[in-house]
Amino acid sequence: MDTQNLLKRKYTPINGEFYDKLETAATLDQRCELVYLDEEGNEHNVISRIEDLYTENGEEYAVLEDVTIRLDQIKSLNGDRLILEERKNYHEDFAHEFYAAGNEVLIGENDYYTLIVNKEMNILELKARKYWDSMDDIPELKSQLIKVGNLIHERFGLLNDLTDLLPNEEGVLEAPFVPARGILMNMGLFKVADLLPPNCTTIVHNRGSFSVNSIRVRTFMDRYFAENWLAER
Repeated sequence: MDTQNLLKRKYTPINGEFYDKLETAATLDQRCELVYLDEEGNEHNVISRIEDLYTENGEEYAVLEDVTIRLDQIKSLNGDRLILEERKNYHEDFAHEFYAAGNEVLIGENDYYTLIVNKEMNILELKARKYWDSMDDIPELKSQLIKVGNLIHERFGLLNDLTDLLPNEEGVLEAPFVPARGILMNMGLFKVADLLPPNCTTIVHNRGSFSVNSIRVRTFMDRYFAENWLAER
């Protein structure tokens, strides 16, 4: 690859499998070995966390602890060499499926949660199936939220359906943390409704969940009122 004036060259998308490795490292907050070229083509070998991945003007970037680099500057990740190829944008296939689907789109489903988008009401629904307290339990949730957030171009609401979770004997339920909270807010998230189980009297927000200090949050015992509050513009 000709490295002269690298960032002045047209961005070349990276291989989808390699992107998945970057995304996994970022989601799991892993320190990894990265070899990359700077703007002048000088090679750097660093051990760093990937703090964020984002797209701007059709170009993909990784935010490391000390520097932000365009993805086609990377030569290797943990010894795996980067593959550059002319391919569809990483999100194009997902976007095509999203726009072609009906009103409700299933984004992700596993033992811990189901993530659905209601396109008509502009609501993300995150149904917690059992409590999680570690990113290791939900490694895909951050990337799924970011993918769908990129496709919702207006203000949107998040319905946290917690009705499958069990409060303690005093009726207190701790809200599970949601990754990418700040990213979602930047994408247009403006309200969060917590749908509570009937035996819940108190919900506790920790620093990993949405709190009243970061975004508008209300609790509901009835799904109808929660959805309509979120859909109000």
